[in-house]
Amino acid sequence: MSFFKRSKKEDSSQPAESGDVHAAAGLKALDDKDNNLAIAELEQAVALGVEKYNLAEMYTILGRTYKNVGRLDEAIAAHKKSLEINPNYEKAWNNLGNTYLAQKQYAQAEQAMERAIECDPTYVFAMASLGVVYINRGKADKAVDVLEQATTLSPKMTVAHANLAQAYAKAGRFAEARQSLEQAKLLGYANWQTVQKRIDADEAKAPKSTPKPAPKPKETGVQQLETARREIEELQKKIGSAGDYLDRGRPGPEEKANTEAFIRENEPKAKALEAEFKTRLQTCKANHPEILAAWVQAHLDTLAEIITTTEADESGQKNNKTRLHVAKKTVDEWQEVLRGEKAYFSINTYFMPDYYERLQSHLPEDG
Repeated sequence: MSFFKRSKKEDSSQPAESGDVHAAAGLKALDDKDNNLAIAELEQAVALGVEKYNLAEMYTILGRTYKNVGRLDEAIAAHKKSLEINPNYEKAWNNLGNTYLAQKQYAQAEQAMERAIECDPTYVFAMASLGVVYINRGKADKAVDVLEQATTLSPKMTVAHANLAQAYAKAGRFAEARQSLEQAKLLGYANWQTVQKRIDADEAKAPKSTPKPAPKPKETGVQQLETARREIEELQKKIGSAGDYLDRGRPGPEEKANTEAFIRENEPKAKALEAEFKTRLQTCKANHPEILAAWVQAHLDTLAEIITTTEADESGQKNNKTRLHVAKKTVDEWQEVLRGEKAYFSINTYFMPDYYERLQSHLPEDG
């Protein structure tokens, strides 16, 4: 490929040609939306080398420009060249993932985008793209998790709200899908009608629920406790995201009114769920202490696994120290739950994004 070597011999009698000049020209061509000129200039820039610019960045910009004109194999090669220079360059990983996504190579796209987020846990563009990959791989719940995180970190990111709407629909959560799409529309998402059609199609294919007789009261089990706790957490997360949007999102009058109404409606629900859950735990501790102990132990085993793997990680991830602190603090909080001193608290999945995935292997089934 042309950017891996110079096209002609250098003549030492002539002034050295500057890669920086070509890099500047390539970036200007991109601003002017001239992809072909940008490619020609950026190829020269990386071939000659740059001093004022970051070479890894130049390669991934070149790769992104190749993708713009449909030269996907060359795009992948350019992003990989960028990663040879800087293996922790989150933009190159994300751009590589987006190119794989364009080729419908979803497994490779997933790996690349997850690596981008490992390099920068706050990289919302990678989260928004990874959500699409999860949807295409049939991982609706994982798509919801990563896209909820993206909208929390960047409440005004329209595409993240639109992608979250599609993830909710794939997960069968159609009321939330419509709510997320409405948020995307309020923020100015232009392609909302396409998303609406996808949601409608998913809802049309969903099994129609038939009224069932009220279930007989069951003994509290580990899975039931976890489901009830997670319901509180999900609602609290949505209320928190709405509050963040009011504080930092600069909503217009209508958006502000809708968001405030959502908070007013759901804050009492969250408090009622917490009170009900507290009573449920007290009853469980009195009548079935072994169930409470098994539930708490599953969380403690999950945290022990996180602590062990993080302490053994020698990759130098910048958040490892904070991750360990959060994990150990969470151990203390679960001990308080076991002693009856606390009923509900939220899990910090920002620094422990693998928490619930790990928890699944430790939670016993209800007998």
